[in-house]
Amino acid sequence: MPLTRKTAIVQFELPSGATEGSLPLSTERAFCVVLFVEGRTYPAQNFRSPLNDEQWRDFIRRLRDCNINHDDSGDSGARTIKAITRKLYLALAALSPELQDFLKRTDPRRLVIQTARPELHLLPWAAMFNEAGRLLAADDLSVVHSWQDFSEVSEITGNRLQLLKVMGADTSRVTADALADLPPEIEITDGLAALSSGQEVGAVDILHLEEHGDVAQGLTGGVRSSRLGNTFQNAKMALLWSCNSGAANSWGESPALCLHRDGAGLVLSFLAELHNLDAKSISKAFYADVFGAAASRDPETALLRIRCAKLKSEFYAANWASMTVYLRAPLDLSALALNGPRVPASGWTAGPDAEALSPSLVEVAASWGDLEAKVATLVSKLQPGTMNELDFGAALTGPMPREAFTGWRGNVIRLDGPHQPLSDDVITELNLAADKAPQTDASDRLVWFFGKVARYGSPLIVWTDAVERHLDFVKAVQPSSALTFLLLYSGKARTTATTVAELVDHNRLDEALTLAEQLGPDASDGELSAAYVACARRRKADAAAAYIARLASRSERLLLSANFVSRFPRLPGLPPEQMVELMPEWTPELAEGGLTQLERQRLRKDWYREAMSAPGSPAARRDAGRAKHQLGYLMQKQGKMGAAETLYRMALEDLEHSPKRGIRWHSALGAVLRDWADLLSGNESRLDEARTLLARAMAIHSFHGRKLEMAYSLTTAAEIALTGGHHGEAVARAVDSANSFEECGNWDGWGGAVDVLLNSLAETRETERMLSLTALAADKLDDSGLPADKTRELRRDLSWQRARAHWIAGSLADARAELLPVLANPRREDLEEVTRLARFLGISAVI
Repeated sequence: MPLTRKTAIVQFELPSGATEGSLPLSTERAFCVVLFVEGRTYPAQNFRSPLNDEQWRDFIRRLRDCNINHDDSGDSGARTIKAITRKLYLALAALSPELQDFLKRTDPRRLVIQTARPELHLLPWAAMFNEAGRLLAADDLSVVHSWQDFSEVSEITGNRLQLLKVMGADTSRVTADALADLPPEIEITDGLAALSSGQEVGAVDILHLEEHGDVAQGLTGGVRSSRLGNTFQNAKMALLWSCNSGAANSWGESPALCLHRDGAGLVLSFLAELHNLDAKSISKAFYADVFGAAASRDPETALLRIRCAKLKSEFYAANWASMTVYLRAPLDLSALALNGPRVPASGWTAGPDAEALSPSLVEVAASWGDLEAKVATLVSKLQPGTMNELDFGAALTGPMPREAFTGWRGNVIRLDGPHQPLSDDVITELNLAADKAPQTDASDRLVWFFGKVARYGSPLIVWTDAVERHLDFVKAVQPSSALTFLLLYSGKARTTATTVAELVDHNRLDEALTLAEQLGPDASDGELSAAYVACARRRKADAAAAYIARLASRSERLLLSANFVSRFPRLPGLPPEQMVELMPEWTPELAEGGLTQLERQRLRKDWYREAMSAPGSPAARRDAGRAKHQLGYLMQKQGKMGAAETLYRMALEDLEHSPKRGIRWHSALGAVLRDWADLLSGNESRLDEARTLLARAMAIHSFHGRKLEMAYSLTTAAEIALTGGHHGEAVARAVDSANSFEECGNWDGWGGAVDVLLNSLAETRETERMLSLTALAADKLDDSGLPADKTRELRRDLSWQRARAHWIAGSLADARAELLPVLANPRREDLEEVTRLARFLGISAVI
């Protein structure tokens, strides 16, 4: 299907209503404007062309020079053309505030320049740059021309297409290669005789015409524009690879306009000379995008992408300004089967006849047995845009039989395995550049890929040897509804976790602790670090300290020791030589005693700073990034937001460029993104940045199955929604977060989620729900098993929320009673609000 585009139609008319004849362009002539934006009519000012006839001739001369020279020796001509199109934009945007707002958006849109005045079709509307110097096409705005009555209802083609090829005998035939790889559903016939004789032609879906254009006589391949339009008026798509096909003269009679006016659906033409290199590259890119491995089946969007690509790579040639598109209605090519490529090629059997396969592939085909029919039935019933699962029951190795997927008419793309499912072969076979794919986490790579293939022809993504967390990942990243997913499990295991680090990642702490006890003297720092985390989360201080003592890396020992004192009010009690190595000069007397809150914070800062500059190993930059992240988090908790954000930015830079990867690396990568998003979540002017950071964090955490980190991410999502005034979304996200924390047995995080939930209810003045929720939360705390100090903190927070509820409801005495226990030890985040309310209620014992 074509991409759905919101449409604005700008209709120009002479005040007299005259439609016959053509007039030279003039800056004095006023045109009345009728404006439609997304189906609604708006008032608009009159329009005057910013170019007169003489200025247009100068413009077209410069455009021809750029197109003919086609070299990067200078771009002064292209810069002048850009300035002219900017003037055109300013004249257009001034017509109406509603139109200006439409032009500034970035969602998929279409601007239709609709007029029966031929001279206005000569202006380079599709090449307009806005006031910021940005091409409108770069913001997904397709600008097309229409003679009259543009229809937003798509014109649907059949499941086979007739392509009429007209290649002049005296041309270079540079576009012939573009037709070489078209699918068999497109039948190619020669139409040269029809052009030269003017004889009637049958149904034509695509007219592909490569002929010389004669600007002096208004001819294309020796034929007048009017006869060209009459001969091929039934074409659904006309691609005119011909010089001056969009502008034969300054009063508008062009081959493209005649074709469009006589009935052709979509017409691609060029205002000036068309260089052979452009004809070759544009035609090849167009057919590859619409019908090739890319198979977008959306010609309008394909031309939009090509225009942007030409601007980026060949600005000097101004080919991006010459391309002109006429359109009567969107074209829907989805009936075209295009039983597209199965990629990667090595992932599929060669054909239906198992006897023709090599012995190894015969064995693979036989291993499917009845499952092939089961998968084929499932595939035939799949609904586009859905996410589907099937427990295959066995590991899938080698290629899969194509026959099981013949029921799917679009592309079928195979991902394989739990860790690095997207191979370079898949990327390159889909005409994407593998070197452009992210080289960071596998989740980054997949999100990039999903965005790229969303424009392809109804892709079905088959993920073999998947695990259940991959479905959570797909749901978390919310890919385009154009993508359909089928996850094939190799026996529905919850996870592929086999190490202490993986078990901790998936919050299976009891299993992690059991396995950690078996770690021998040669255990890696990664496993020892994970064992420490499992003990720390279970509040086993002595066991956690024992794993720190076994670490070989000094930077890892610094990081975990800082984490230890953040959790427990004492030193980790490491062997003397390690303590001497770790302890700063100002604290030798603390080796045996407990720590105050201030001493704990000072130690953490010193250790993080030391880890940031730890010398030379492949992991140095990774660990420096982790240390900067942790120091930034400490700064954030102390209210030093500027310093925290600077450290987060530095941490992300280190982590993204670290040569050392693995669990500790992608765990830190996701964590710094989430914490940075959390820092911005209360800043209304930076919520878009926060959402972008959080989306990436959630992709990383969900791909690796970190349910606890996903719960924290949901809390941040709730905070962002609350700050943005989306209270219903904030409540839903906070409830999901609280449920996830409860499932993970993490009551600290649960308290934070409940706090956001109560804040959301406070914003909507739902005091009864607030009070009921605090009562429910108190009951849950009774059964939580938390230490007494943690329980007291959470109960204090609930008391504060009850005080707020009573205050909002007008029960001042109840608010005063609930506020008294809060005053003894309020949270730093609430201090100002607590103090203000206490003073107002007349409580003298204010902090």
